[in-house]
Amino acid sequence: MCLGPLPPGERYIALSYTWGVSRVFTTTENNIKGLLKHGGISNIFDMLPRTIRDSIELVRNLGERYLWVDSLCIIQDNERSWALNSSVMDLVYGNAYFTICAADGNDSSAGLRALYAKRPQLIAQYSPEIRLISTQPAESYVSQSTWNTRAWTFQERLLSQRTLIFVDGRAFFQCKSTARSIDIITEDHSAGWSIDFIGSPMQMLQNLSESPLLIYKKLLEMYLLRNLTFQKDILAAFYGIGNFVCQTLGGDLIHGLPSSHFDWALLWEARNCARRRVGEDKEVFPSWSWCGWKGDMIEYKPQMLSGCEENLDDWLLNHTWITWYIRDFNGNLRLVWNGRKGNASSKGNDSSSTGYDRPARSDESIYDQYGRFIKDDERHLPRSEFKITLPGSGCPYGVSIVEQGASAMPRTLIRRSPERDAPYLQFHTWSAFFRIRQALDMKYSPHTVGSQRYDILDHKFDWCGTMLLDRAKISALASLDKPFEFIAISEAKQFDPIEYDRWSYYIAKERMQSRWDLYYVLLVEYKNDIAYRVGLGKVFKEAFNYSCKVDGKEWKEFILG
Repeated sequence: MCLGPLPPGERYIALSYTWGVSRVFTTTENNIKGLLKHGGISNIFDMLPRTIRDSIELVRNLGERYLWVDSLCIIQDNERSWALNSSVMDLVYGNAYFTICAADGNDSSAGLRALYAKRPQLIAQYSPEIRLISTQPAESYVSQSTWNTRAWTFQERLLSQRTLIFVDGRAFFQCKSTARSIDIITEDHSAGWSIDFIGSPMQMLQNLSESPLLIYKKLLEMYLLRNLTFQKDILAAFYGIGNFVCQTLGGDLIHGLPSSHFDWALLWEARNCARRRVGEDKEVFPSWSWCGWKGDMIEYKPQMLSGCEENLDDWLLNHTWITWYIRDFNGNLRLVWNGRKGNASSKGNDSSSTGYDRPARSDESIYDQYGRFIKDDERHLPRSEFKITLPGSGCPYGVSIVEQGASAMPRTLIRRSPERDAPYLQFHTWSAFFRIRQALDMKYSPHTVGSQRYDILDHKFDWCGTMLLDRAKISALASLDKPFEFIAISEAKQFDPIEYDRWSYYIAKERMQSRWDLYYVLLVEYKNDIAYRVGLGKVFKEAFNYSCKVDGKEWKEFILG
């Protein structure tokens, strides 16, 4: 046994397991040459944890030759090897013949207990001709396992075509259509349990082509409930799922957000004691993405998204306006989405999967680079000319900005490493200053741990908007007793009754006639001239003309970190 490349056309098995706190033998730059030699793995076989040893023996007994194990197949102290492999987990697990899911015990020393455990079948003689066997679906055991709480194992199981699950001394087989248990010996051609009735997460991907954004939301919310040993892995452990979903959406991920629906993807909310996520190497993730925060729940709330999801294509093309740019680590800017070169050939069939899909236009001068019509009174406003640079000469991306020309933009969608982009967006939009106060009516300010609904007030202290914010964070800001900056990021259709069910003099219409009279806004704070998201809310558009600053609203350039 040794390490080696997979020969073309050969199939392999993948292993999904938890390392735990026990020491695990790993491939490093110092031992890789020895492990590549004939007998390299045989020589250190006894040093491997029991789960890996059992998996090797299982693969051998099944007549297979190749097993992929992360601790052995990735050079753990080589950043390039780790980055390349972690960014293609959808390929590793999606192309495996099947995946061994080792959910026994708490770490890699537990082994695959069903291989050597003696577990008699629980049989009841119902009648001379009928015997009943007691068993349960895999989910009833998997849901209680340590393996099921880990962030990395979420995508490893989800992306696999077939899984052989070892849990609680039992073994289960699952594929996209059926499931079987070692507890029951069935007839050779029995169909087994239908996957539709056992609650397997593998079932979720069956509807991906019809509802990719709905699946993205559900998978993200499930993923964020999992635990990470290293916070720096928050994007890497989701990247395989992101790749898989983006094959349908037709874009790529920008720090966890789908580029094809980027304005929509920014409308997430954190609930209960949200705090910034910082990696072990002091890496700070962007405040504008869910990956930059830790909390009990980060989600896309229906009441916040009310209106824009009724026809998401129309909303993206007619109710958004920001031309988003992202920095790379060389300081260059590129479009988050290039509507003039985007390839929609791989997109799904539902209207929500089209994104910034742009039909041919006869006059390019009145459409932005996302394919959106620019209103007559806004064509003079700068959108792609930037003056602000990042401070600090020692920063790897603190250099002058040069926008990549159109000729440099790839004509096909490419897969990007999570580390390729710096955590900074650059763009122009409207800015205004408002005050905030705790909502006076408890109907709109339910008591939740860590979260509180706040009123947004114009320069006359009149109510003009609302947002849900972390109580500890805002209490510190509110004590400053000064206006705070809000930036408009897209148009909102209306306030949901849960947010606010009264009316305001701001709109000279009946409530039911009012449509798209609001902005989605971000409350921001600054550090070294870089803006950072504090929270998401809704504000009347007209209120931007009653900003707490004398000059009213302002069209500004921002770097959002």
